Amino acid sequence: MILLRHFDRIGFAGFLVFGGLLLLPLSSAGQESGVNTSGASNCTIADFDTNLSFANEPNNYYAIIVNKRNVSSHPCAFDAPMYGPTFYPDRVPGDRPFALCYDCENRLANGQYPLERPLSLAPGQIVRQEFRWKTSPPSEATRCLQPEWMSGPAMLVAPSLIKQICSDIEVSRFTLVPNSDSAATEAQANGVPRVRELKLSSDKGTYYAREGFSLRVVRTENSVQAPAKPDSCPVLYLRERSPNGAIRIDEVHPLAFKGCSRSALGYESGDWQSGFEVDSGANSRWEDIGEHVFAVSQLAGSTDDSQIRFLSSNDLRVQIADQV
Repeated sequence: MILLRHFDRIGFAGFLVFGGLLLLPLSSAGQESGVNTSGASNCTIADFDTNLSFANEPNNYYAIIVNKRNVSSHPCAFDAPMYGPTFYPDRVPGDRPFALCYDCENRLANGQYPLERPLSLAPGQIVRQEFRWKTSPPSEATRCLQPEWMSGPAMLVAPSLIKQICSDIEVSRFTLVPNSDSAATEAQANGVPRVRELKLSSDKGTYYAREGFSLRVVRTENSVQAPAKPDSCPVLYLRERSPNGAIRIDEVHPLAFKGCSRSALGYESGDWQSGFEVDSGANSRWEDIGEHVFAVSQLAGSTDDSQIRFLSSNDLRVQIADQV
């Protein structure tokens, strides 16, 4: 599931600083131009479901793999220019930003790229792109950058999933994933297990615009992971898909959890067995009328594993209705 989907360039006009506070852009900001479809295409960002997976590769490389699946009922042309990620902050103070190197392996001596035929995605097909960079400095003179969030084909506000950047970022071309219409291949492409070990629910199926609400998380009966330690305060990743197709993944904590040092006022402390609440992000991280799809995940191992794995939840669909 994770996690996560779409990143399109927002640039740094996409965020504001007001009164000394950083105001993050809402999930739909800047994700309207990075669909990678031609002007003649009949597809929009809402026709794709973008998921992210994460991997540690040889030679101290870290990779974020972007998988875009055609969820429409018709083929989509996929031939616009490549889009890379945007990070905040974008540089170590006093240094230049790390550059984006597009299709580095295939760049010609004159700096151009060989022409490739446009991709056509049938319904259910997945196209893949990879962002990768070194996490260890090549010399003592290199200062590494630790981003707080990333935008691009999706909004990823999860510092624990964005490892420090110590080199320019390599951005690959898009490639079709073979047999991506099968459930097994899709699960592998999304980097999530097929067994749902977390259950996500809400008090209501419909909320009004400007109405805040929380989501409830509980372990399922078939969960095989050991219970969290009594003094732990779990880190979760909440994925939200807006009606226009924009996707956002946020690193979140329970609003009240037995063992957490702080609890939100008005919420009773819970645990994995009884369940607990997390903030949905309504009106603070996302908005828009229509159907919003949520899923929550938790690390199944370590961020140092070669393939970073997650325990995932069901997809929860919530309608946001206009005020009457």
